[in-house]
Amino acid sequence: MPSRRRLLALTGTTLTAALAGCSSSGTDDTSTTSPPTQTQAPTQTQTETETQTSAETTQSPEAADAITDAIEQLYQASSSLNDEREDAWTTDWDNDTSFDTNQVATSLRRANDDLDTASNSATSGQQTTIDHLRTYHDALTEANAVYEALGSLYTRMSTADAYIDSESYDRAVETFSAIRSGAHADAQTAIEAAQSKLDTYPNSDVNADVGYSLAAQTLETLASTITGLGHVVDGRQRILEGREQYNDGLDDYREGRGGAFDARNYFIEARNTFQSAKDAFQAGEEDENALPDMVPYFVRKQCRATARQDAANAMYEACGAAIARNPGEADAYETEARRALARDC
Repeated sequence: MPSRRRLLALTGTTLTAALAGCSSSGTDDTSTTSPPTQTQAPTQTQTETETQTSAETTQSPEAADAITDAIEQLYQASSSLNDEREDAWTTDWDNDTSFDTNQVATSLRRANDDLDTASNSATSGQQTTIDHLRTYHDALTEANAVYEALGSLYTRMSTADAYIDSESYDRAVETFSAIRSGAHADAQTAIEAAQSKLDTYPNSDVNADVGYSLAAQTLETLASTITGLGHVVDGRQRILEGREQYNDGLDDYREGRGGAFDARNYFIEARNTFQSAKDAFQAGEEDENALPDMVPYFVRKQCRATARQDAANAMYEACGAAIARNPGEADAYETEARRALARDC
């Protein structure tokens, strides 16, 4: 937290004065007196310039105090936003789907009131500072909105998991599809707005005092998290689609030799869909703009996608054995499929 003494120094005044030179008299060989020095009256332009300079350098104490208070509140808001940054990425979206945005909102509201107070008595120089701080205030407001959007995204992912737990896979697929075009798109729009607003904040002597670096770090983490979540949503949707195709294939396969003909098509579709899921998770792992902390998740999910793909391949072979009236071989491939699904990732 910046000291109040430093903030007062930054919002105080450094007065400058222009010193005029003095003229002197002199003598020569032919004259013993010198003409009187003429004093010129200041011109209108000089008077206006001096008046303007005085107005610009003179500071309002009331405005300076209010600006100092606003800076303290903006720092508090930046710090609170940064405190939530470590929880931006979580796989426990069933229990960790919201962020504490109230404290940030309170600090920003107080900062806004302080800036309003400062504007009431600010000089032109102070008003420039106030305008800059309002830009920073707006950037933090946008950053707070990103957390709200991210919380909504996690809530929707929790809903999808609830459908999975109840084996309503079609509803889960629909939910993930809606997340990509809805909640995730909203979060992407929110982070872009926050970054754009922060980019318009000019460099100033109070950057450290308002917590600028904290805000920049927060937005960087949020942006990379949201980027990575796009790959998460894509991969999980593909996994669920492949799972539905795999289960449809099992249903047909269990009908006997006749069902095995149709089941093969489902297992081919499942194999290809699981490959698409693996590609999505691999893209997340390799995406330089995604949060590095998400890499272990992507690696683990690639393993699961590969396991399901191997199971689909094994069941395809089981179908061939069933069609060829070779039940022993078909059973062996079924066992191979079950082992693939039980693989530890």
